[in-house]
Amino acid sequence: MSSRLIVMMGLSFLTIFAGCGSKDISSKRATSVYSGVLNFKPDIENISDIIGMNKDGVIYELGSDYEIVQTGAEGAYEGYNFKAYGMTFVFEDADDKIAWIECDGTVDIKGAKAGMNFAQVQEKLGKTKINDTWYETPENKAYELVYVIKNCRVEFVSSKEDGSDSWLTVYKKDRFKGDGQYANDTGYSKENAERVKVYEVIEDLDMDGKGERIVSDLEKGKTGDSQRVYSRILVFDGHNKPVFNSEEFIDDLYGCFLEGSKTDLVRVSDLDGNGVKEIYFSDCSSSEVQNLGIVEKYEGNYRLLFFQPLADYNYKDFNGDGMLELYGRTRNAQFLCWSGRDTVYCRSKDRFVPSYSCTRRLWEERCRDSKKAFENRPDMDTFGELLTGYAVMGYKDKGLEIINNSRILGRYESKEDWTVRFEECLKAENAWLNSL
Repeated sequence: MSSRLIVMMGLSFLTIFAGCGSKDISSKRATSVYSGVLNFKPDIENISDIIGMNKDGVIYELGSDYEIVQTGAEGAYEGYNFKAYGMTFVFEDADDKIAWIECDGTVDIKGAKAGMNFAQVQEKLGKTKINDTWYETPENKAYELVYVIKNCRVEFVSSKEDGSDSWLTVYKKDRFKGDGQYANDTGYSKENAERVKVYEVIEDLDMDGKGERIVSDLEKGKTGDSQRVYSRILVFDGHNKPVFNSEEFIDDLYGCFLEGSKTDLVRVSDLDGNGVKEIYFSDCSSSEVQNLGIVEKYEGNYRLLFFQPLADYNYKDFNGDGMLELYGRTRNAQFLCWSGRDTVYCRSKDRFVPSYSCTRRLWEERCRDSKKAFENRPDMDTFGELLTGYAVMGYKDKGLEIINNSRILGRYESKEDWTVRFEECLKAENAWLNSL
């Protein structure tokens, strides 16, 4: 049976996606126990250790006894077949990370192996839903069982309804799974026929022991955009019932990679520490700072808690109430001022709202830290950061004092010019703070 094809449906730019959270291969080299000898046991425990590696790491661990083969529909992909281990690796084009692993009957997934029918697989791995899918082209109907084991997504696929002669593929759990197919699984069909599924991951969002499915998709008419990767985010509960649709909150989502990443589309984590995981995503429609979106289950329903420009975000308890506040950069540095504008947002039921008091506390801390940094390392960077802090806080006298006493201004930079610039910055930034 031919291996399942990952189709791009014209989204050629998506080939840069790869698994995230890979291991540091340089540190592995000193402790490898496999290294070219047949000590690697092809089971899920060891596969989970290497699933985040790149090509060099895999070859280092498994040795150089491999054959390059063509795999996928019509041999469209280059695979590295390690016959002794029963595994064929397909790597991403951009960074050589593992895209997926095709496994034969040698590979042991907690007793389940390729070639078993679905009843036999479920006997080993537990009962789970049999999904409708396809292989190579949508016309070739197929069926699949999907299990998430450790950091792996394990798929048993068969062209037969009972799953006989199944073939086995392993992906990294949180890697991009852009199979480009028109979503035809339960709860995601018919009305979505004009969309391409870009990403899918299963996470226990409300930590009740049941996994929710997060899907991002792209309208076919929007596939030509160079930055837009997806235009909608959906969440399905454990019964494949849709429980969140971003279109109800955002008219035209310009979904893109998370800030600073070339591989991650969605981040799922309980960063605010309230016991419920949030979904974080980015929107590139803002001209300066990416919009950050945050989705969380609140009082039984999934809500969009936040959707505004915010970069370098994090959480911290600024007011001592035991709850973490969201903060980050809402505007980049401007001509008048020397560093970006950072804002703190407090949680108010099902949304984050800007907080004057917490933002003021953040900038008080910034002023103290910037003053120490300037005293220890007086240069134009620390000078500008301190002036920005004083401007935000309205500390005019302190700002003028360091300008008049500064010895770092260049030959062509007059104190008078810096005074004018600082006063204009103070007027704008202090007004912004007081508007929160």
